Amino acid sequence: MRKFVFFLATGLLTACGSGQNEAAQQACYRSAESALQRNTGSTFELDRARTAESIKTNADGTIEMRVVSYLRKDGGAPQQQDFACKVRFSEGKAEPDVISFTFLWEADGG
Repeated sequence: MRKFVFFLATGLLTACGSGQNEAAQQACYRSAESALQRNTGSTFELDRARTAESIKTNADGTIEMRVVSYLRKDGGAPQQQDFACKVRFSEGKAEPDVISFTFLWEADGG
């Protein structure tokens, strides 16, 4: 019985963390979309898989990630444009607050 309770609790904590990561990604994607839409005549694509790989939960409970995107200006070749994003969850709020969103001058390139 104790093993069952342990595995159930572990599973629930993992699910909560996964849900928070998903909410954090969505908040960061909204910020990235807002920043990228400022480039008139351009289209963009978010690399959700590479962004998800970069998610890190900090000791203070904040979640940070590198939002990987590709911007195509006026039909030209896509250029990687990345952002560093950090969110914080507040008690009583389902959605996190974006507390830091920064353009990264050097993209990973890969």
